[in-house]
Amino acid sequence: SILSGLNIVTSIVAFYKSYKPGDDLKKFIGSVVTFSIYFNIAALILFCLWGNGFSKLIFKENIPFFPNLFYAISYGLISSGYLAYFNYLKYERKLKEFAILTIVQFTILVLLQYIFIVTFKKNINGALLARLIAVSIIFLISLYLNRKYVFKKIDYKKNILPQLKYSIITGPAVLIGWLSSYADRFIIEHRTTNMEMLGQYSFLATICAIAELGIYAFNSAIQPFVFDSYVNKEQNAIKIYYKLFIAGVILCISCLILVGTNLQFLIKNQSMVSILNMVPLMAAGYVFFGAANIYALQITYARKSLYYLITYGGALLVNVLLNILLIQKFGILGIIISSFLTKLFLAVCMIFFAQKSFKTYALLSVFILCCAFAINVLFFWCLYYWNYITLQAAVSAQLVVSILIILLSVKPKLLQEYFLNKAQ
Repeated sequence: SILSGLNIVTSIVAFYKSYKPGDDLKKFIGSVVTFSIYFNIAALILFCLWGNGFSKLIFKENIPFFPNLFYAISYGLISSGYLAYFNYLKYERKLKEFAILTIVQFTILVLLQYIFIVTFKKNINGALLARLIAVSIIFLISLYLNRKYVFKKIDYKKNILPQLKYSIITGPAVLIGWLSSYADRFIIEHRTTNMEMLGQYSFLATICAIAELGIYAFNSAIQPFVFDSYVNKEQNAIKIYYKLFIAGVILCISCLILVGTNLQFLIKNQSMVSILNMVPLMAAGYVFFGAANIYALQITYARKSLYYLITYGGALLVNVLLNILLIQKFGILGIIISSFLTKLFLAVCMIFFAQKSFKTYALLSVFILCCAFAINVLFFWCLYYWNYITLQAAVSAQLVVSILIILLSVKPKLLQEYFLNKAQ
């Protein structure tokens, strides 16, 4: 999905205010979708021709390109078509339509996954095919809703070339960011023969991915309001939205830690049950991922795409070096420490460059919140690790302290007054 349409979908956020609301803006969205479709058809043909060679480049084992890798790549390419329309809905504040399409996509995906995996016993093949069909349905719906503006003559000079100039730098940057997130799995696979460790880490990453989904959900909800405050240079509003965002992320991760450490009641695999005590340590790092995510908006709005390249390049280097140094010595704990420190590095760099792009006064308060939450989780986890308290006591205590941190920092009464004044 990063390579899809040369990453031009991300330019919608950066160039959104350059177009007049209405027909002009819709033509821009239609041009981006149409360009993505044309480019992705050509890209899919090339992937199919290169197929097995591409598969050998990615995987240690001899895995054929068809059908699973073909399904996965097709899914990624198709996703850019509807993501462009989704971004348009977000920034037009058509949140009802955005929510409906998101829920429809999720419902279709769950139903298809159940049919292919449980009913037809298709396993990975079925999971990937279900994803491909679900995203194709949403893509066709978005095409229908935007039918007046797609497959029309593209104004490349106005709607494509300036955006490509921006996205051609952010594309590789986001791809490097993706590599920095998944480099540890490649290192485990290629530097060790311990497939159980790879399975355990993938299981942990899947649990913690719920935090990532929560971060993206909060970000999607708050982006239009941050954008308006950024354009209007409302520093106080930006500070309030950032605090609200981080508070939501902290609450999401705290609840995830509590639930994730008690999954032994739902799973039977003892190898996976034995690793659940690592959930707090791994999940805590996602608060820094959240901070990086919200501050990245400033870089996008300012169109400072080079900052992305520097930040993600540094994160990839840090992740690779830490994993090489720590995996052999500490095993899966080393991988989790590497992941935590990489996210911390990413947050620090993103905040630094965000402030260079557009100075706000939310830097210190937001970062203090993130650090306070991380210290809270690590403190109670260490008490568990040194056998002073049980795991259940540790995760319950961190949730209580997290709620107190949120209440002391966000100050609900002040927020209530602010939003009442805005409503008036």
